[in-house]
Amino acid sequence: MSYSYKVNKRKFKTSDGEVKEKYYACAKRYRLVDTEQLANDISNKSSLTPGDVLSALYALSGVIKENLMMGNTVNLDGIGTFSLSITSDGADDPKKINARSIKVKRICYKSDRGLSRGVKEVEFVKEKNPPKGLVIRKSK
Repeated sequence: MSYSYKVNKRKFKTSDGEVKEKYYACAKRYRLVDTEQLANDISNKSSLTPGDVLSALYALSGVIKENLMMGNTVNLDGIGTFSLSITSDGADDPKKINARSIKVKRICYKSDRGLSRGVKEVEFVKEKNPPKGLVIRKSK
């Protein structure tokens, strides 16, 4: 499998205020794969029906949320680890930090080593320029 990229020019200011241009690789993303499509793909690679897989994925989502809210870290073998990051405003007195002053900052995700190693083997191919004069219209 190969991953398409294109090259984009970006302008930025250096610390001394000089404007420079550099070229960077930019990922070409084709489509969003939703839960239903994943369920169909998993169903095709297992003895489960798409409905069974969808049910398991929705249940997994709920169980992950419940565990995170209890302060647990959730590890999915072959996928990665999920945990919560919390924050609060700074205070001069530690007694001023209480449950109401704490917020969830984000859900942290650390990929499984095997998953990370596997995607590093991807082959990159430069996106071909479309034929001159081609007009692409997005359908609704």
